[in-house]
Amino acid sequence: NTGGKVALGNKMTITFEANSIVTEAGNAYNGIVKVAMKYLNPRESNIASIMPRALAGIDTNNQLKALISYGMIGVELEGNNGQKLQIKQGSTASISVLIPESLQLSAPKNIPLWSFNYDTGLWKEEGVAQLDGENYVGKVSHFSFWNCDVPNDFIRLKGKVVYADGSPFQGVVKLTILGSNTSSIFPYAFTYTNIDGEFEGRVPRNTKFLMQVNEHNCSEVLYESEIGPFDNDVTLSTITIKQNNFNLIVT
Repeated sequence: NTGGKVALGNKMTITFEANSIVTEAGNAYNGIVKVAMKYLNPRESNIASIMPRALAGIDTNNQLKALISYGMIGVELEGNNGQKLQIKQGSTASISVLIPESLQLSAPKNIPLWSFNYDTGLWKEEGVAQLDGENYVGKVSHFSFWNCDVPNDFIRLKGKVVYADGSPFQGVVKLTILGSNTSSIFPYAFTYTNIDGEFEGRVPRNTKFLMQVNEHNCSEVLYESEIGPFDNDVTLSTITIKQNNFNLIVT
């Protein structure tokens, strides 16, 4: 009935309006609201394993964008009996999200807010947050995961890896972001070649990468080269690597 404020140290704060909580069916809820909160630092090395899906989202113009995260949160609301709750239609909650120290100098004054859509597996642009000291502050109309992100355009990158005899290579292609973007987006991504040695995927536009090729994620690097930045879709020249001899003596 009275609303209130909950905080997770200095990492995130949520301020609820009075009479703004309803059940999943949209019925008014009266009682204690339990708030489960999680702050996700986009600079953590394990961020890809603890956030939902990838940093890709649909903006207000229905365009697919690569997202550069400055901080994200996950929130769930429960009632006394464990029932799921949400914010009432027409109401909002105010959120404050800490910007990681390494990103504070590059943080824009205003940044789009994105919520995670479980049906599409993509983030959806919904609102704007303003810079307030070391935090981004904005209003949200529902809860799941929320992300403070600068959108960036994708380009499609294609390539092929073969052995010296021309046979296709099957293994891992890893791209590590170099330059100024390193501080504000996932540091790397990887994909696998198909049975023809080909690989393909979306990567941020105008970004420089270190490309590495190996048999498995834990094996030695067989090929390494700096590529980019690219302004448009690109197909790389065929990459040729030496064939390894994997004979072992087992006793």
